[in-house]
Amino acid sequence: MKENPIKIKIIKPQVEEVVPEASNSNFEASEFTTAWQKIAKICLYILTGLLPLFFLPITIAPVEINKQMLATILVLVAFLCYLIDSLNRRAIRYPKSLISLGVLIFLILTGLSATLSLAQENAIFGNLIQPDTFLSFIVGGLIFFLAAVYFKKNDLNKLAVYFFAGLVLTAIFGSIQIFGKFILPWNFSRSPAFNSIGSMSSWGIFISFGLVMIVVGLISLEFSKRQKIIVAAAGLLMMFDLFVLNIQMLWVGLALVMLCVMFLRFTQRLEINLPLIIIIVCLLFILLGQRLPSLVNLTTEVRPSISATSSIIKGTFVGVRQILLGSGPASFGFNWRLFRPVALNQTAFWLTTFNQGFSFAATLLITTGILGILAFFFVIFAFIRELFKKLPLKDNNRTIVTTGLSFLLINLFIFPISFSQLFFIFMALGIFVHGSEKNYEINFYVGDKSQKIKGLMSFLLTIFFIALTFFTIYVIGQKYIAAAYYQRGTLDSSLDMAISDLTKAKSFDSRNDVYLRMLSNALSLKVNQIGSTPVSEQTMQSLSGQLQNTIALALNFGTLATQFNPLDSLNWSNLGNVYENLIPISGADTFAEKNYNKVIELDPHNPQGQVDLARMWIVSADKSQERDAGWQEKLNKAESALNKSISLKSDYAAAHFLLAQIYFREGDINATIRKVVDLVNITPNDSGLLFQLGILYYRANQISQAQIAFERAVSLDQNYANARYFLGLIYDAQGQKQKAIEQFKKIQALNPDNNEVKSILDNLRNGKSALSGIVPPAQAPENRIQTPVGSKP
Repeated sequence: MKENPIKIKIIKPQVEEVVPEASNSNFEASEFTTAWQKIAKICLYILTGLLPLFFLPITIAPVEINKQMLATILVLVAFLCYLIDSLNRRAIRYPKSLISLGVLIFLILTGLSATLSLAQENAIFGNLIQPDTFLSFIVGGLIFFLAAVYFKKNDLNKLAVYFFAGLVLTAIFGSIQIFGKFILPWNFSRSPAFNSIGSMSSWGIFISFGLVMIVVGLISLEFSKRQKIIVAAAGLLMMFDLFVLNIQMLWVGLALVMLCVMFLRFTQRLEINLPLIIIIVCLLFILLGQRLPSLVNLTTEVRPSISATSSIIKGTFVGVRQILLGSGPASFGFNWRLFRPVALNQTAFWLTTFNQGFSFAATLLITTGILGILAFFFVIFAFIRELFKKLPLKDNNRTIVTTGLSFLLINLFIFPISFSQLFFIFMALGIFVHGSEKNYEINFYVGDKSQKIKGLMSFLLTIFFIALTFFTIYVIGQKYIAAAYYQRGTLDSSLDMAISDLTKAKSFDSRNDVYLRMLSNALSLKVNQIGSTPVSEQTMQSLSGQLQNTIALALNFGTLATQFNPLDSLNWSNLGNVYENLIPISGADTFAEKNYNKVIELDPHNPQGQVDLARMWIVSADKSQERDAGWQEKLNKAESALNKSISLKSDYAAAHFLLAQIYFREGDINATIRKVVDLVNITPNDSGLLFQLGILYYRANQISQAQIAFERAVSLDQNYANARYFLGLIYDAQGQKQKAIEQFKKIQALNPDNNEVKSILDNLRNGKSALSGIVPPAQAPENRIQTPVGSKP
């Protein structure tokens, strides 16, 4: 049927049969329809310009959560307008093309994968952070659909203005940030690596995407002199940003697209100078970029290598469901913990959990399986097929969009994806489809019997989707409010206030395992607080009831977190910790052991799981009434777990620290020291073993020997914060205040949020003892069951 977005000739006669004033009724409906279309387009215009820039400080992830929220709400409002527009027009309009079929199949398969995922809530929503959730793909699919239905040729000019404004402002803001000129007051924004897109590579992809379309626009469109100067200046700014970033694979992607542009223009005997210049620049940076001096000092961005991602693929594909549909959208992080290379423990990134693999395409294979990646390839195949059918493209605006889309698609195989990239891929696909294919309509009340049935079903389906859209907007709004309360809860200085805000977050989003876990953890801390509060006999009964209720809530919410997301080892770790805090209540250590073993099962190469299990057995042994065979058995279990932890990460401070604590509890510390000295003589460059020896000397009051061991450990590993901690205490005890200050300043640089280190530095600078006002009330550092500054950085 010929496309006609407003007037439907076949409806008017039917309306005249029922309503006497037919023409007037149709006129009003026509005006109403136009208004809904305008609202839908305005939503998409706003998104195009604002999405790259948008972030707010009211959630734990200022960029990701707020971008997804903005896009989800505005896209749903635009889709709602489309549905109401369809009711007024008595017809459903949709883009009929091979690409549309591919997008639909992709959404169905990712939805099926999310439904079958063990972490279903995470697969669908992903805390509104991950860009590869089912919700993100649905939003992308709706953007594609709306762009294909609504964006005509004369809409693209207005759309380009919005996009260009957002692009330039995003580039300017990122440039200011890179050079350390922070214009925003929030702490999270005061870093050269912060930008309004996400990671530095994501920002670079977006800038390159804009540069591609600027270059094609300059050689394809007619600009006034003033317009050409503005567009060219923006292109130079983006080229400069790419120089500063100097990410080699970005140059590769840019060169490939420019090569395609140059080839097509060459075959059409058109000017090729500008794309040729860009290709030459790209080749220079590909060959020489790593040898060029850096203009700014940016933190190196890391991601899993191809080989590491391949090992995750191999580990994940263990059953028919996993092979066909993967582990579920947004589940790469859980697979990473389960199958990551153990060699990573010897690097600075051993605690890092990556939420995507080497590239989006590789991540998609893991999370949605072979069927998901085949559907993704089918969409790309359909795009390429339609593109070759339409070559050479006669519409310059669509040529620009198609070139930019090609660049973004190439980068799906080179980099992880950001939500902004996902948004513009689907929008560009929709624009491409609208320019390549005609839209089709299903009328509600015309035709033969079969068509009328089809029309009736379409009408009922439209009503259903209107209700579903309203419900989804409500759910997403609830989740956003929950995210705001969650951020407040993590920042509250008062434990009671934190519990109150986390409870509100849980009430708005009751199935979010992160909120449940954090609330459970806060309540567990409250249990400790109540238990350590001195009380009179009069208040004992009321506090006993409060204590029991708090314990029950902590266990309940911790258990719910493991039920809603059994794949996240952090949920099981929290529940194990809650039970650990209840020791010596009968059975608490057994339940704690069960949960910590689940942590080890889900994150087998992380040494912290074994340390948590060992700490629990030490606590259980310490609270035993007698030093009998059971007491020794618990320490033996702890020692076994710590040795496993050290086998995973030989320099892990927490494991060595607790192992020294076990030796001290068992009594013959001098014999233990001799044993460790023999081990140090065998492996003299093992900083972890030297730290353990230093702790043993420190506890045996052999301070000079401890100093030698700690100094040796620090010389081998400059970032060994816990070794520096005890070395600083030794210098302080010797009256060498300046040396002590130097040690704790270096610790603070590695652990800027450690309040105890801040207090120690204040004491030393004021001429006090390092632990003045800290010990007591706190335990002496050598007597604790956790290292003073957490794990070794």
